Amino acid sequence: MSYAVVKSASGAIYALHQIALVTEEDAPTKHPLVKGVRQAAKRRIGLKLQNQKDPLDLDILQTGIVRYVPDLETCPLIYLVVAAMVGTMWTGFLRYKDMKFVWVELVNFFPTHMEALLTERKNDQFREGDVVYIARGTRRDTCPVALCEALISRARLSGSVNLFQGWDGRAARFRPLEAQLNGRHMEYPQCRREVHKFLQRTTGMSEAEVPKKWGTQSLRSGGATVAARKVSFRLFQQHGAWHTASSAHRYILDPTETRLSVTRALGY
Repeated sequence: MSYAVVKSASGAIYALHQIALVTEEDAPTKHPLVKGVRQAAKRRIGLKLQNQKDPLDLDILQTGIVRYVPDLETCPLIYLVVAAMVGTMWTGFLRYKDMKFVWVELVNFFPTHMEALLTERKNDQFREGDVVYIARGTRRDTCPVALCEALISRARLSGSVNLFQGWDGRAARFRPLEAQLNGRHMEYPQCRREVHKFLQRTTGMSEAEVPKKWGTQSLRSGGATVAARKVSFRLFQQHGAWHTASSAHRYILDPTETRLSVTRALGY
């Protein structure tokens, strides 16, 4: 059992007492004894992340997009959805819960970039929304902005509908060209499955190997790892909507050369 499990269980108990209209002072999870147990669990179990996946490299992302979408006009529509989704999640540092709130009517395209207003985001405490800015890429065939434009055009999406929609997976298995979007946001199991299939086709790794190395969070951490070396930390943290610096650092994987720079600076 991890500390995260202990903490979430405490949160669930607190929520149930709120529903029962128990006052803040009488809430059992606020009792000093319970707080002491939580602190003891933190010291004993630790805060180590479980099953942390690797960040996804840019080369793998772009290779996969080109293989999935060799032509924007003739490729299966569901492949275009996957390519646009993984590209947007990688460049926008989006979680799955961010991705499902990308609405077509709240996405605006400009000559230089795309702006997507997320009506809900994990750390948006006041529910005011958050705008994600994604610049147009130097390569049109892998640019997430161009992919999203093509998706909206081909699927004829408009108004209050999700940009990244799901579909009937059983029907698409045998006739991907005929698969139709279902009008609802892609559910998490399908999102995870499609990301794994995308990476299997790109890397040639087996169905069992890919989930051990990458997950949906690999898209967010992949973009974050690259950007962290090139932009100010303030912009980096704002783009990813991290509430604290410690949360943001979890998504950055420093390469060997960067780690070696510490001891090389010692001059021994």
